[in-house]
Amino acid sequence: MNKYPIFYTFCYFILISFGRAADWAPDSLEGKFLKITTELEDMEIALDENETYIIPKKIREVTYNYIENGSMYVGFNKEHMYRQIFFNYTKLSPINCNLEFWTQL
Repeated sequence: MNKYPIFYTFCYFILISFGRAADWAPDSLEGKFLKITTELEDMEIALDENETYIIPKKIREVTYNYIENGSMYVGFNKEHMYRQIFFNYTKLSPINCNLEFWTQL
């Protein structure tokens, strides 16, 4: 061990710290600006009584959201937030979280 002390120190550091720096899920979303990409499922739309149209699930919806005072707002940037939506955020683990959001009709 005395022959390569820097190499062994580096290996020890890697083994001890492996996986500990992956805590990316925040405890709270307060003050965060989020870009959320949602993949939509196949949706069937009735055009009239005899004709239907299927929207394929390859469509993605991108929304920009900002959380302030416990409320989530949708917009393009912090200065242009136009609609308030409801959300529920739960941190499940250091690398996993659950975000649900919905609006009233």
